[in-house]
Amino acid sequence: MKLNQRLPLEKLIPYSSHIDTHIVKTRENDEMATWEVIGVPFECEDDNDLAIINSQLNTMIRAWEGKTVTFYTHRLRETFYDHLDTPSGHPFADEISKKYYEGIKKSQLYQNRLFFTLCYAPFGKEQKMQHKMRNIHDKQKAIAETLPEMSEMVSKISASLARFHAQPLGIFETEKGVYSSQLSFYQYLLSGHWQRVRLSATPLYEVLGGVDIFLSQDSGQVNTPRGKRFFRSLEIKDFCENSESGLLDSLAYLRMTYVMTTSFTALGKQEAQAAIKDKIRKLRSAGDEAASQFIDLEVAKDLHGSGVIAFGKYHYSLVIYTDSLDELSKHTNKVMTILEDLGMIVSLSMLSLGAAYLAQLPGVYHLRPRLALMSSQNFVDFESFHNFFSGKRKGVPWGEPLVQLKTPAGGKYDLNLHNTLMGVNELGKKTLGHTDVLGQAGSGKTVLLMFMMVMMQKWRNADLFPVKSPIKRLTTVFFDKDRATEPGIRALGGQYFSIKSGEMTGFSPFMLNATKRNVIFVKQLMKIICTLNGNTLTPREELRLNTGVERVMALPLDLRRFGVTALIKHISEPDNREARENGVKIRLSRWAQGGDLAWVFDNDNDTFDLSQYDNFGIDGTEFLDNPEVCPAIAFYLLYRVTRLLDGRRLVIFMDEFWQWIGNPAFADFV
Repeated sequence: MKLNQRLPLEKLIPYSSHIDTHIVKTRENDEMATWEVIGVPFECEDDNDLAIINSQLNTMIRAWEGKTVTFYTHRLRETFYDHLDTPSGHPFADEISKKYYEGIKKSQLYQNRLFFTLCYAPFGKEQKMQHKMRNIHDKQKAIAETLPEMSEMVSKISASLARFHAQPLGIFETEKGVYSSQLSFYQYLLSGHWQRVRLSATPLYEVLGGVDIFLSQDSGQVNTPRGKRFFRSLEIKDFCENSESGLLDSLAYLRMTYVMTTSFTALGKQEAQAAIKDKIRKLRSAGDEAASQFIDLEVAKDLHGSGVIAFGKYHYSLVIYTDSLDELSKHTNKVMTILEDLGMIVSLSMLSLGAAYLAQLPGVYHLRPRLALMSSQNFVDFESFHNFFSGKRKGVPWGEPLVQLKTPAGGKYDLNLHNTLMGVNELGKKTLGHTDVLGQAGSGKTVLLMFMMVMMQKWRNADLFPVKSPIKRLTTVFFDKDRATEPGIRALGGQYFSIKSGEMTGFSPFMLNATKRNVIFVKQLMKIICTLNGNTLTPREELRLNTGVERVMALPLDLRRFGVTALIKHISEPDNREARENGVKIRLSRWAQGGDLAWVFDNDNDTFDLSQYDNFGIDGTEFLDNPEVCPAIAFYLLYRVTRLLDGRRLVIFMDEFWQWIGNPAFADFV
C-alpha cells in the first residue's frame, strides 16, 4: 500500500492560545473547554435508571438550543498497564503476586476514556471579519469581554456533568514547568499517543502536531517519534430506525484501540423547524411514499415544538488504530459488523479520510463529514457516557486494594473488600468489610478464597497502615472444609488445625487466663454443653454450674488441667434421683475423662495457640455435621478467634459458608 498524501497539519490545527485555566481560543476566536468524564457504570444498573440519566443528559443539551455552541464527545478505547506492587515480605505470597501480574501484563488491558467538549462561537461571520481588521489591543479587549460568558458556560456544564464525575481539563503546574492537560488531549487526537504539552508564548498551532500523517485510498499512517500506526475511519451513511440509552455500548468491549467522535451543533428553534419542514418537502417532491418517515418527521416536529427535544447538526466518526495493516482490516470489519447489526449502514472514509481524521479535533467544524440533522435525544443515545466501574484505587481503608482483577471488557477492577466511598480518603477507617463469593459447584470458589488470602498478605506491610496506628499486624483465619486450603496456608508459614472426631483437639478452655471475660465465656460454654438435645437448666442448676466454673478458674493453672473433670468435682449437687439421672454432673460427664466426648474440651493442656502465627486454618469437616459437638466447638472457636481483635487487621474466611452458619453460634456471629 502506498501512503503518498500528507496532511498539512500546520495549516489545519485550529488552536491559538490558552486564555484561561480551562479555556482555549482558536484562530477564529472560538472558545472551548473540555472535561474528562468517568461516566456511569451501566452493567448492573436498572434500565429505567439509565433511561432517567439519559433524559437528564438530553435536558442538558436541550438547554443550549439556539446558542452558538457545538458539543463534542470522544470515547477513547486504549491499552494500558497497571498493577499493585506493595510487597508482603513473605516469599510465597510475593511470588504468587509477581506471577499473577506478569500474566495480566502479557494479556493487554483496555480502558475507555470519555471526554466532553463545549465549543462556543462568540462572534458571527461578519464579526469575525471585522475582528481581523482590528489592532492587537482591540482584539484582546474583545476576547476579554467574551471570557466571563464562557466562564459561566463552563461552570454550568461542570454542574450538569457532576453526576457523571467529570473533571475539567486545563493548566497545571509542576516543578518542571506549566502544562495543559487540555492540550495533551488535543495532541492525542492528532498523534494517538499521550504526551505532556508545555505552555509557552508560541502559538498552539505551532506547538501541537509534531507528527506526519499520510493517506491512501482508505487507510492512513501516523508517524511519530515513538513509531508508526495505521488507521481507518468509519462513517454512518444511514442511521438505525430507533435509538435508546447506551445504543453503542457493545463497542466498549472490543479488544482494539479507537477514537469515537460525535459532534452536535445546536440549532435555533426556527432553524430546526425549517430543517424538518425541508426534509418533509424533499420527501414529497421526490415522490417518496415511505409513510413511516413522514410520521417520524411529524412526530419530531411536534416533540421539538413542545420543547421535549432540540435539534442540531450531527457528525460521527470512529477511527481505528492498529500496528499492522492486516490487523487494521480485521478490526475494521469487526466494528462494521457490530454497527450493521444495530441497523446502520456504515462505510469507510475514502475521499473524506483526511477530513474525518482532522474533524476529531474540537473546533474543526468545516471538515466534519456527513453532517446530518439529529435530535438531542438521539445525540445522547449515541454517547450516553456509559462506562465500566474500575473500583477504588486510592484512599481505601487498608491502604491499597486487595488485587486488580481483569474484567470481561478487558479492563481492570481494583477489588476492595470494604464498603468504601469513591473520592474519600478512608485510610484507617473501620468500614464494613463483608464479602460473599457465590458460584456453582466446582467453579473455583475455594481457590479464589485461597488466592485472596495469599494476596492480602501485603496488608501487613507497615507502609499500608496509618502512621499513628499502634498495631501494624494482619491475621487471617480460614474456617475450612475438606482441608481444601491446608497446602496454601502451610505455604504461607501458617498453622492448620484439623479437628478429628475422637482425637484430642488440644482445646482446654479452663486453661485460659482467669480474666472476667474468660470466666464468663467458660460459663456460657459449659451452659451450651449442658443444654444440648433440648435440655434446659433451672436457675438453681445454672447457679451451681456457674459457681463450679468460678471455683475451677480460681485454681492455679496446673490444677485446671482436664478442666471439665475438675469442674464436676467442684459442683455441689444434691444426692437424689433427679440429679443422678439428669443433673448437671451427669450431663458434663460425657465431656469429662472417661466420657465419649472428653476429646473435645477435657485436655491436659491448651495447644490451640493463636499468638505465634498470623495465618490459620481450621478444618471443620468432621464436626460440622455432628449436632452433639458442633454448637460447643463453634462457640469456642469463634470466641478464641474474635479475641484476636486487639486493633490488628483480622480477616475471617468461611468456606462452604452455608454449613458453618447452620450452627446458631456462627449464625449469630455473622
